[in-house]
Amino acid sequence: MSKVFIIEPLRRDLDITAASDFGEIQYVIEPGERRCSPFQHVEFSALILNRLQALNFKPDVDKICIVGTMLTIAVSLIAIAQAHSEFNILLFNSSMNEYVEKQIRKEK
Repeated sequence: MSKVFIIEPLRRDLDITAASDFGEIQYVIEPGERRCSPFQHVEFSALILNRLQALNFKPDVDKICIVGTMLTIAVSLIAIAQAHSEFNILLFNSSMNEYVEKQIRKEK
C-alpha cells in the first residue's frame, strides 16, 4: 500500500481523512516534536530527506500531501525535488471538494 506523507502536524480544524484514500497517512515531523526552522533551510532540508528515507519513502508510489505552512512545504518540496527526479503530490481541489494526485517531474 502506498503512503501519504504529511510534512508537519496540522491545525486541529483541518480534516485530511480524505487523503487516506490514497494511502496510509504518515507524519514526517511528529506532533509535538521540536525541530529546526525551515529558515535554516540546509538543516531543515536534511531533516526532511533523512526522515523520508527512514520512513521508506518511495517517490514513484508514495505521495506528499500539500498541507501545512507555506514555508515548510516550499522548503520540503525543493529538497525532495533535488533528491528525486520524479515524485507525487496530493493537492486539495476545492471546486471538486477532493484530493487530486499530481506527478512532479524534473525537466531534462
